[in-house]
Order: sequence, then C-alpha cells, then structure tokens
Amino acid sequence: MAETMLKYSPSGRYLAEVIFATDANVYSARATSVDISGWCIEQSFTYTYYYNLVIERYNGRVWLTMQQWTGHFKRSIPTKRFMLKGKPAGNYRITVYINIGCRNCGKTYINRSGPFLVRR
Repeated sequence: MAETMLKYSPSGRYLAEVIFATDANVYSARATSVDISGWCIEQSFTYTYYYNLVIERYNGRVWLTMQQWTGHFKRSIPTKRFMLKGKPAGNYRITVYINIGCRNCGKTYINRSGPFLVRR
C-alpha cells in the first residue's frame, strides 16, 4: 500500500490525521485499476477537508499528472479508481493537496506517497 499521511493539530487542541492510500504497492500486468481510499482520524470530525488528489507517473525526469480528483469530506472519501488499461508501466505515486475548513484558503498541505509499481 502506498500511503500519504498528514498529521496536524488544528488550534493546538488535538492531533488529527488525514490518510490517503492505494490498495497495493505493486500492480501486475493483469491488474485493471489502482483503488485509492482516503479517510480522517479525528476526535470530533468538526472540520471539512478539501482535497485535490493526483496520480502521477515518473517518466525518468519528472512526475507527470495522469489523473486527478477534487472533493471534500469529513470522515472519508468514496474509493477513487484509476483505470490501468492503456497506461504505461513504471513508477507512480499519489500527491494530495489539502485545505482545512475551506477550499483555496489558508495553508495548503501537500503530501506525497512513496512510489508504487505498475507492470504491463
């Protein structure tokens, strides 16, 4: 599982964690999709988390955006599915941009997973 985790302490009262993760670290040539889940571990679920979730592929020089989703949640997101048909083999990762409480306001937190391998 490739995972990205944001730990923060809004207003200094408690610690919350926002986690996005893939369903595997290696996808075989027969794999059809990468499934991504996102959820929050927080005491009161008082905040709304606005996210931009991006799947990127490394081309040997830079990370290229392959697909992205935007949305918001309090506890979790519906599973996002990145279809692998026609996609090249290689190293991929997820990058998540998160705003807390409102979209495009305040600090944007950026978290990246480690790479996961797609075989074709």
